[in-house]
Amino acid sequence: MRPRGIVEGIGGGVIGAVLMYGFALSFRAHGIDCWAVLKCPVFPAAMHPGFDLAPLMAGLVSQLLVGSCWGMLFGMLFVRARVTTTIVAGPLWGLVVWLVMYYAILPAFNMRLYVSTSVPLWAAALHVVFGVGVGVTVAILHANRGPTGDTIHFGTGWSHRPDHG
Repeated sequence: MRPRGIVEGIGGGVIGAVLMYGFALSFRAHGIDCWAVLKCPVFPAAMHPGFDLAPLMAGLVSQLLVGSCWGMLFGMLFVRARVTTTIVAGPLWGLVVWLVMYYAILPAFNMRLYVSTSVPLWAAALHVVFGVGVGVTVAILHANRGPTGDTIHFGTGWSHRPDHG
């Protein structure tokens, strides 16, 4: 039997990473090279600006893998949490992910150039979006089988009664 929360967390990590990529595309309106943001997981291999399909796809695959790992950890940590706690914890988790990636993991993989050239506020905002995707997805996937009995009935609001489902 697998530990609870793994599949839900992986799903949340994938959804969070996709939302993060979608949000990064909006950077173009602010004069930031959104393609560089999307290629950053394979940085510095993709130093040149502009659209380039191979680094973009490599960056997406890398981001999905890393996102699913962070999501899996979140799912395992919040497997027994209430729906509202899980949703609120998501954006905070995104900030934790950003801090760990920005100050520990990226420097450990000799990606200091990326860290020194990125805009911390934008990077933090991207990771909050990631966290929202993770938190909401995990909450929805946990809702109908969570130990607290929380269920979501779309269109009718929230119910905390185990017999209401």
